[in-house]
Amino acid sequence: QRRVREAVVSTQSTGLENLADEDINTFLSAIVSEKIQELEASYCVEVAEDGFTLEPHSVGYIASYYYLSHKTVKMFVDTLTPASSLNGILELLCDVTEYDEMPVRHNEDKVNKEMGDTLPIRLPANSFDSPHTKVHLLLQAHFSRQSMPMADYVTDLKSVHDQAIRILQAMLDISADSGWLKTSLSIMHLVKMIIQGCWLKDDPLLQLPHLQPHNLPLFYEHLPSCSTFPEVVLAHTRRQDKLRTLLEVDFQEREVADIFRALYHLPQLRVSHQIVGTELLDKTYVPQDAPGGVTWFPVHADKEYSIDVKLTLHKSAAGKSSHKSGGRHTRPRLTNPLMKLGGWVLGEVENR
Repeated sequence: QRRVREAVVSTQSTGLENLADEDINTFLSAIVSEKIQELEASYCVEVAEDGFTLEPHSVGYIASYYYLSHKTVKMFVDTLTPASSLNGILELLCDVTEYDEMPVRHNEDKVNKEMGDTLPIRLPANSFDSPHTKVHLLLQAHFSRQSMPMADYVTDLKSVHDQAIRILQAMLDISADSGWLKTSLSIMHLVKMIIQGCWLKDDPLLQLPHLQPHNLPLFYEHLPSCSTFPEVVLAHTRRQDKLRTLLEVDFQEREVADIFRALYHLPQLRVSHQIVGTELLDKTYVPQDAPGGVTWFPVHADKEYSIDVKLTLHKSAAGKSSHKSGGRHTRPRLTNPLMKLGGWVLGEVENR
């Protein structure tokens, strides 16, 4: 009781004049009622018909699990759409309540403007003193592999990284709960961009440590038939000596070792499938390859078939699977230690 009275005395500026027990109870009840209304407006809880019981919603569970403000998850629910763009999701991430306290120090608005002039996504000219604009600029510079203008910005970027993945995981849960495949994939792409420190359109080889865009021709020389990331990786794991010779032109021995170590630990995924219920197939029909690498199998009308899809994660070239090696992900530019975010996504393209 004494502690309550001391707290009330310190909050008399809120309008509480009388310290009688009844007045204190009324005062505290009003605060609780106000906060419940805020949570209701943020889609986190609902007051049951009896007027006393609180029924949590999935959005409330998500906010609690990821330690986010109810204002943040409300923004997600109000802003996300079935086809939110990657740039829109990036802007939404930067606008969350958790970044309200990002420091914008004296004259940093000028530094922010100079950064904004060199980055691909243009921001409003009158917003460079905003903490949310600064977060946007820091992430763009991170994706573009630009050096920070001062040491304070390196620290600020680390604080952005410390929260970004957790916030995006909550955003992904809300999108997936709504059944929005396209938006969910865009959120996952942004997670990848933050972890790898590159834009989605950049060459995947930039995931490897020490590599810069001007080093990429080293990997594609003598491989005219390889056009995809898995093809390039597989070709070089079979021709290690040749790749090492090429890399030693631009990199020190320690850096070459780092590149090979990361290359060996890249996951190797193989996908295969089969039609279950083969007794229903035409035994005399030989599958034929169609344009685009598609193989056609004959099936009968008004019959049910099942397709079994098998995903196999092979051991890395280093001799350990991703699971046994701790699931670590190559992340040359992420400023905090982070384990790989593992998992699978199953979606129906026609209903995304």
